Amino acid sequence: MTLAERIRTARKERQLSQEALANRAGMSLRAFRSLETGEADDPHYSTLSKLAEALGLSVSELVGEKSLVPLNEAPEKDEPGLTDAQLLTRLLTSNSEAGRKRFLQYNRVMIVISALEELVDHVELVLDKDMFDLPLIESLEEVVSAQLFVHKRYARNEVLERGTSQQKAALKHEEARMDQAIAALQEAYRERLQRDVGVPNLAKYQDKKAEREKLEQLEREAGESAG
Repeated sequence: MTLAERIRTARKERQLSQEALANRAGMSLRAFRSLETGEADDPHYSTLSKLAEALGLSVSELVGEKSLVPLNEAPEKDEPGLTDAQLLTRLLTSNSEAGRKRFLQYNRVMIVISALEELVDHVELVLDKDMFDLPLIESLEEVVSAQLFVHKRYARNEVLERGTSQQKAALKHEEARMDQAIAALQEAYRERLQRDVGVPNLAKYQDKKAEREKLEQLEREAGESAG
């Protein structure tokens, strides 16, 4: 049984709709559906963790790995083809110093990716439910843009240097989602602005956005020069 099939079966056994389970897991309906249909066939561990908790399962049960490896056989390094869920479970059972260090390293990388994922999930929820006014959508766009800037400047290299191949793929996926979220927020703001206060204020918003982007570019150039 595939992961998508296990998710769908577990949801139906609990008599939950897709929307109800997505809400319980703190995911957008679109993101959840991509998991249940198999479109997102390699989800990040944090996504699996939220979904498993919402279903009352462990991650191992959700991914079909109830007994992965005996305590004294836990490897101390990545293995070809090992998923993030398998690697984390094995590292958690490792008694060696190398295994503990690898787990801490893995966990730091996972936190970086999870921070992006949580923020994008929130944006998707806000947009899906149309739960915003002009000040909220503008401030949310500023937060997301700032978070992506800080991530690329300070945290991204750690994932690329220390992350597993699956984590690196997850990083690229979440960065792409961040870019899409920013574009969606900007579009939602423009539509709401035109609808609520008219076209003249749209020009003011665009001028303000251009000034902010110019400032961010100057900050990036200053950081590169200092580096």
